[in-house]
Amino acid sequence: EADVTNGGTLIVGDAGRMDRLAIAGHFEQSGAGVILADINPTAGKGDMLAVAGDVRLDGAVRVSPRTLTAGAEHRILEVEGAMTGRFDSVRSNLFAFAQTADEDGLILRADSARRKPRPPAAWRTCSRPGTPPSRGSSARWTKRREPASWGRC
Repeated sequence: EADVTNGGTLIVGDAGRMDRLAIAGHFEQSGAGVILADINPTAGKGDMLAVAGDVRLDGAVRVSPRTLTAGAEHRILEVEGAMTGRFDSVRSNLFAFAQTADEDGLILRADSARRKPRPPAAWRTCSRPGTPPSRGSSARWTKRREPASWGRC
């Protein structure tokens, strides 16, 4: 029996493989801790952390979905003891996830697809100095703000 405290990064399984990581004791994740997991709820597979003792959650979980549809669920944490806390955030490049705790652990549910973020306004500049873009003109994206003398878009 061993207790585990995660204040760094805990990788549940090998990249691309769906694994189960078993902890025979208690598990505690601090606010700085991150769990990395691959999931494929459509196929009924995914990484799972199985804890025989009590669990105290904080920090984040980063999920890499292989295939997913909105509403798909995956049990990421199986707990035999008591569970307290929640992840502060569930991160994924594809979906926003909701956490649901039950008597057996924690389930993640894909709520909605993430939208591609629009670059900040500070990155946009006009295609010609001093001339704001119109419907017919083309604008370009840059990673820096052009000099103020060039005008505003």
